[in-house]
Amino acid sequence: MLTRSLLAVTASVKYRAPFASRCPLGSSPCHCVLRPRILRFFALDRNQDGSQLRSSTPLLRHWERIRRRYPQHILLYQVGDFFECFKEDAVTLSETLGITLTRRGVGKDATPMAGIPVRSLDAHLHRLVQAGHRVALCEQVEPASSGSRRLIDRRVTRLVTPGTLVESIQQANENNYLVAVSLPANSALDGNEANNATCRIALDRTSASNQLDTTYLSEVHDACVYYGVAWVDLSTGQEVQCSLESFETIGECLSRLQPREILVRGTLPDDAEACFAYTLLRRVVSDKCLMTCHDERFRYQLPDQTGNGTLTPQERRAVETLFSYIEQTRNPMEDNAEGVASSAERLLCLRPLPLELWPIVRRFDAGGFMRIDASTRRALELHRSLRDPYSRRGSLLAAIDATVTAPGARLLSLRLACPLVDSAAIERRLDAVEFFVKHRAIARETRRSLQHVLDIERIVQRIFLTTGQAVREGRFTDFERVENTNEHLLSSPAIARIQNLIRDLVALGESLGHAQRLRDHIWKRFASKESHHDPCFEAVQRQMDRIRCDNIYNVLSTALEGVLGPGTTVVGVSPPDSEARVRSGDITWPPDSNADGQEARTSDGTRAAATGPASTQAGAIRPGYSAELDAAVVEYERSLQAVGALEQVYREVLGLKTLKVRSNNLLGWHLELTRREASRHQLFQKAQTHGKWEPLGLPVSAANPSPSDIDHHNVPSLMMRNKLTDDAVRRINETQHTVRFRSRLLEHYVANRLQAEARFLRIQQNILLELTHRCAGDPHAREQIRETVAALSELDVAAALAQVAHEHNYCRPVLHRPASEKPRYMIRIENGRHPTVERAVRNFVPNSCYLEIAEDSKIASPSLLVLTAANASGKSTFLRQIALITILAQTGSFVPADHCELHPADRVFARVGAASGDDLLSARSTFFLEMEETAAVLQKATRQSLVVLDEVGRGTSGEDGLAICEAVATALAPRCRTILATHYLEIPRRILERTHPAAKHTRCFTAKVEHDATKRALKFSYRLSEGAASSSFGIEVARLAGVPEPVLRHAESIVQSRNAQKLGTRSGS
Repeated sequence: MLTRSLLAVTASVKYRAPFASRCPLGSSPCHCVLRPRILRFFALDRNQDGSQLRSSTPLLRHWERIRRRYPQHILLYQVGDFFECFKEDAVTLSETLGITLTRRGVGKDATPMAGIPVRSLDAHLHRLVQAGHRVALCEQVEPASSGSRRLIDRRVTRLVTPGTLVESIQQANENNYLVAVSLPANSALDGNEANNATCRIALDRTSASNQLDTTYLSEVHDACVYYGVAWVDLSTGQEVQCSLESFETIGECLSRLQPREILVRGTLPDDAEACFAYTLLRRVVSDKCLMTCHDERFRYQLPDQTGNGTLTPQERRAVETLFSYIEQTRNPMEDNAEGVASSAERLLCLRPLPLELWPIVRRFDAGGFMRIDASTRRALELHRSLRDPYSRRGSLLAAIDATVTAPGARLLSLRLACPLVDSAAIERRLDAVEFFVKHRAIARETRRSLQHVLDIERIVQRIFLTTGQAVREGRFTDFERVENTNEHLLSSPAIARIQNLIRDLVALGESLGHAQRLRDHIWKRFASKESHHDPCFEAVQRQMDRIRCDNIYNVLSTALEGVLGPGTTVVGVSPPDSEARVRSGDITWPPDSNADGQEARTSDGTRAAATGPASTQAGAIRPGYSAELDAAVVEYERSLQAVGALEQVYREVLGLKTLKVRSNNLLGWHLELTRREASRHQLFQKAQTHGKWEPLGLPVSAANPSPSDIDHHNVPSLMMRNKLTDDAVRRINETQHTVRFRSRLLEHYVANRLQAEARFLRIQQNILLELTHRCAGDPHAREQIRETVAALSELDVAAALAQVAHEHNYCRPVLHRPASEKPRYMIRIENGRHPTVERAVRNFVPNSCYLEIAEDSKIASPSLLVLTAANASGKSTFLRQIALITILAQTGSFVPADHCELHPADRVFARVGAASGDDLLSARSTFFLEMEETAAVLQKATRQSLVVLDEVGRGTSGEDGLAICEAVATALAPRCRTILATHYLEIPRRILERTHPAAKHTRCFTAKVEHDATKRALKFSYRLSEGAASSSFGIEVARLAGVPEPVLRHAESIVQSRNAQKLGTRSGS
């Protein structure tokens, strides 16, 4: 008796573990299928004696062999026009995509299965990856042959992960970074016994306990100093960047990138690597980020001819890890070579990655940008809000993002993540924004034109990657290796690839046409009337000069019928607006399933046929571009007319009014009759009885019409009538109401049609691949497209920021360079506003701020601003708005204020509110995290830094918290520009004493609150004025929050008794 040991264990875990495990409920090995917050263990099917249960069909046995090679992937196994999943993969696919789960077989041997159409793979891949799954694509590498009963050859052609997905990226306004982290092992590789011992100690501690303590991290820090980090957005084709990060800065680097997937490479054992990754890296990246320990067997040696001789060993290892992983996922040949055993032989299976994708590897220069750590980004809500860490709503980016193109949105996000520190570079950005603020007409025309520009970066990269891989695998032009060429060309996967290629080429041509129209028609008409010596005009002119896409656009518009010119848009694609831009550049075909998840099927229950090339591809190439293609189109159209005319000929000759010529994937082309009419006709009645070929037996007079009935314009019909005397039919299938037949004449004309269609497709494919090479494969063309995209992105960002500044009354900030002698660093903001809060409330109250610090700490300057006010009086809002205005100014944007001038800050630190929370997994309390962040501020802050701190020391006892807060304020006052908000009312009085070391650098402000004792109500003014608060009004704020009245009265009595005790103590002394 067979039993199925399918173990499903659900656990509330915070993140996914990157390594396999053993089943916690037994000793049998299992596959660890990792999901966000859910951990499932699936054991293999086994008999009672422990032997593995063998599948009933060769197809399932082949699926199981491949499935065992990829235990952490969902295996999409191509069967005809669908990708099928079986067993636990089918259950996961059904739950994730909401499609119907069916079963193959009956009883206990029934196998769960679910499938998705091949032509809608892109959309489904995105949903699977978004849900946190890895996907392995097992495709048919040979066409199905109707006469052979052997199993079709299938191989894993791609491994799809969040960082390597290039098709159908829905978050078009965000980069899709893949990051590789190389754990340094300089001493461990050299055999240094001390460092090896440290690694062993760390491993022993992680093995003994699931909870990692800070001692482990410090020991690893002592043994390993620097980490190599390399990253790339595979979907856009931008250059690979790398950096050398220390233990303190690696978190800052990853929080800036917010990657979708992280690869960890190092010399520590697997368990120690995983523990290291989840304690250090998990603190700063999203829970949706997938983390993988890279397999060291698959290596890619970075050649020296790429100009990367200056890379450090850690950086080189990270770049090599990145390239190896990309090659392994896009060409997983080593897993298909069943005869390859050793790791050395497996390395020979890897082909070199085409480095023309990334011509250079560039080191990221962190010195040119403002440094912002992970906690500051989270506290200031730069890219994500605190309420929803997966949404931009409520963040600073959402407030200023009015871009209309996907590359522009990504550029704005990148600028916000990396503000500049060079005043000259910031001024150049501000010049372009100011130009569009002053010239609203040209700004509107520019934005209107950019709305029709799709995601050129990802379109070109998708064309290059997909066609390049298809050519290497022989799926487009290597027809000599294909036994049955027609079936291969006419298969749904091949048609879907050609459809996607046509779609991308047309979208590329249309987008480049709109860019050319913007430069030649809109801008030149305006530029002829303006002064060319204005720096604002020159800033925009520089970007217009970078639009160099004339040759590529001319090639596409000459060849493709869909590229009609600069004044038109792609048919069926509406221009994206700033809110719905997430789908720009990704034109998806209609879904192949109904609303309830059912697959698209015909009336008889068979799967619906995919759309043929006749309705989607004919006419993609302009007539006259290729004489050979024009002749193939004529031949193809004639074959279509012949098949269509055959139905009318049969109706007229045989007198069957309900006869139809139909086609589906299961039966192919056939004749369809109602049961009633088939039973009345002697010929079809006889063919229906025995199912053999039955000659029509028509006399010549019946087949050939009289001269008076001849229509000389319908020559194909006349030719068919002459062949009817040799025709025969036989029954192939029947349903409740219809009977289906096949005729020899129909088979003849269908064969001609398929041959003509295959010839048409072959010629069209060669033309499309030639266009692909000229537009995306040529390095010079790709460089022109990069320049064009960069220019359009700069224009989009400048016009968007000008739109925001115009709508919300922003001003241009004035940036100063520090003097060479006795420099000082200043921030002056008049009537500043919070960029997100002011849009959510009515009558926002602006406030001013002035901070200045001199290089010489002995010079008295107001570098420390201490805020004391009641709860909910706007202190945290003020802190955040000063930091956000500074970041906006250095991003190159206008700022929400009446006037703003400042010296650029090299760092911004923000410790505001309860943004950090706690970290229970590493045994760090809220106060401990607060002190960690405060320590980072005290260690890293410089003269040019800006620090905003809220309620330092609030998480401990009153005396300790007061002492810590005062000591921190005293230390920061002579060092950097600082704003400190606190409820310790004694701090202003103590700091302002003349003998206090921070007195000459400190100014105290408060927000006045009117307290109505009779009504027990508070009225907040939110206006800052110089002075100190007399009370925090904590009980009154608690009353506003809804705390029960008995509790409040008890609290008031406690306060009164303590005040009486203090008064008595003072009088007694």
